[in-house]
Amino acid sequence: MPRSEVPPADVNPAECSAVERAPAAAAKKLRPRGQVDPVLFGSGCGLMAAFIYTCSNTCLRQVAHCDPLWVATMKAGPTFAVAALILAVRVARQLPLLATPRLLVGLSVTGLIGQWLGNVGFQIGLKYVGLALSVPLTLGLTIIGGALLGRFWLNEPISRRSVLATLVLLIAVPILTAGAERSGPPEVSPTVSAFWLVAFGVVAACASGLA
Repeated sequence: MPRSEVPPADVNPAECSAVERAPAAAAKKLRPRGQVDPVLFGSGCGLMAAFIYTCSNTCLRQVAHCDPLWVATMKAGPTFAVAALILAVRVARQLPLLATPRLLVGLSVTGLIGQWLGNVGFQIGLKYVGLALSVPLTLGLTIIGGALLGRFWLNEPISRRSVLATLVLLIAVPILTAGAERSGPPEVSPTVSAFWLVAFGVVAACASGLA
């Protein structure tokens, strides 16, 4: 039978508990006075990002009647301008561009895929199935794609919660599609049935999430 660990007789149990509580107290003292709680700060940043994301999607929905490629190009314009300015400054200062030719080609290919399937696909989804359906479809497929990519590319384990969430999203896709078909697309072509337009919008939104 193993012997239970008994503290020596000359050690005060109160002192032992004080020593055990010391790391927790020291961790609290590491944060200077006046510093914002990181959990509170992170939550605030997340709420602000969600608000800005909602505003940007609402603006994109207002121009859903325009050419999706043109809208996606205009949306990527500021990002391209800032990136080009940063690269120009590095070249002027004779600093390396931090990208080998092989990496540059890979980034260009993935950028084009993200632009065509991601931005253009999302804009097509807004045109044919609306904002209320394009956003959950896109975000849902983003979660599914991230879980699968992490499992098969990065060998990350998939928890039971992730599997359950993936199954729920897979069930939600046909339900959202049925709801979109009943509501009808914003713009119905006289030569194409509403069903195929809605199906095209759903596929475009899902492709945007996977991209």
